[in-house]
Amino acid sequence: MKKAAIDIGTNSTRLLIAEMNGNIKRIQKLMTITRLGKGVDRCKRLSPESVEKNISTLLKYKEIANDYGIDDIATIATSAVRDASNRDEFVQAVKEKTGIDVEIISGEEEAELGFIGASSSSSGLSAVVDIGGGSTEFVAGRNGDIKISKSLDIGAVRITERFLYSEDMDGPSLIRAYEYIKSAVRPTADDIKALGDFRSIGVGGTITTLAAVDLGLVTYDSDKVHGYRLKKESVCLALKKFLAVSLNDRKKIAGLQPERADIIIAGTLILKIIMEEMDADSIIVSEQDNLEGLLLKRFGC
Repeated sequence: MKKAAIDIGTNSTRLLIAEMNGNIKRIQKLMTITRLGKGVDRCKRLSPESVEKNISTLLKYKEIANDYGIDDIATIATSAVRDASNRDEFVQAVKEKTGIDVEIISGEEEAELGFIGASSSSSGLSAVVDIGGGSTEFVAGRNGDIKISKSLDIGAVRITERFLYSEDMDGPSLIRAYEYIKSAVRPTADDIKALGDFRSIGVGGTITTLAAVDLGLVTYDSDKVHGYRLKKESVCLALKKFLAVSLNDRKKIAGLQPERADIIIAGTLILKIIMEEMDADSIIVSEQDNLEGLLLKRFGC
């Protein structure tokens, strides 16, 4: 049976169409950068322009799902929407204009879905890290048994808006961002390390983008990205590369979507610190994330 899921995130809105018969087989996965969370960290409201862009994207995704014969689309909203004071108005507007019911999920629920999706085909102790636009989720567990689940407000959009909003980022602003992220990450990283040896898995746009950059992909290839072992050394080199060029030149780097160029430094800094604090020399990149987790939890397999 064919099923569909949508994730309305801080930076992007994504659609997954999948066949579910004993397992989950991706048919189509789409992503549109909508930047719904722009300004939410500062003013706690979703802007009318961002809302309209999201609704337009949702109408397009609904049409695609309908073409596959799918009417009921499991839809979640994460960090930006749950932090916004006008979240209820957003949910109502989406319902009125698209007919889609949006469920606003907590950070812990978001972490759980990411863990289900990323670890569904792995055994042993796994630590899944999901760097989003507004938040970063950590989940550690074994064979579906979650031991640690934590959501931190350190997403790529949020950190950019707080610390790295100027194109000419200076040393002090980077240091402030570094120290802020490090202090947020360390307690959770220590708890995960206390569980014993674990396999690090990374999901989300920042991590898949860094894999694409490391691979030098002119055209994104999910088959090459999924399962790629991204080394900490490569993350550090990518951060230096991004910092060394202007925003316009950053947009030309192979593997980096131009729409993500303004927040990739913050996202890369977050991953660098996470890998440092978790003593991880590498992280396995997964194309399976909270969308797969949502379908598996909602419909089983």
